[in-house]
Amino acid sequence: MPKIVDKEKKRHEIVEASVQVFKCRGYQGTRIIDIAKEAGIGKGTVYEYFNSKDEIILSVFDELFLDYEQLLYTRANSDRPPIEELLSSVASAFEDLDNCSELIPVYFELWSSRQLCESLGLQSRMGQWFERLSAAYTKLIEKGQRSQEISREIEARAFARTLVSAIDGIILHYCLFKPDKVFFAKQKQELERTLRRSLLP
Repeated sequence: MPKIVDKEKKRHEIVEASVQVFKCRGYQGTRIIDIAKEAGIGKGTVYEYFNSKDEIILSVFDELFLDYEQLLYTRANSDRPPIEELLSSVASAFEDLDNCSELIPVYFELWSSRQLCESLGLQSRMGQWFERLSAAYTKLIEKGQRSQEISREIEARAFARTLVSAIDGIILHYCLFKPDKVFFAKQKQELERTLRRSLLP
């Protein structure tokens, strides 16, 4: 019998392999054949799942955002206090930053090329990503407001977008400057304290 292939798993494996190649070679320096070799498959197999290198790099970032978005919606539907879920979600955004930081040069490579940005539709796509993350945080905040655990004076959507922007800035700062781990832990504690004070009625 022919082997049954889990297509979603194979697609994910190709994306994971591409991450390793992009980290080493950058976006412009990466070829489909490089990704195929890293994944241990033929070049033709890559094209069975992706039409181009552009589609692969977008899938890399899609997976990063989608995983976090799903986490937020899971927590928005939990029975734990909304403030605790929100703070826990923020903390989750700062996990595994050392691995994430290796992709930052690729991120800047894409943004620094107007042609690449336009061909990938990167600005529009990232705007959609951030809007979806903001919507997930908005849902958490509004849940807390309904249960009177979060201040009703907060404009939920504006607060959520501000929070997403702050998280993005902190992640970028960490990846670029690699602060001392002890000091970074203190930064996260201060962020949690500030958020908790801001959210409480």
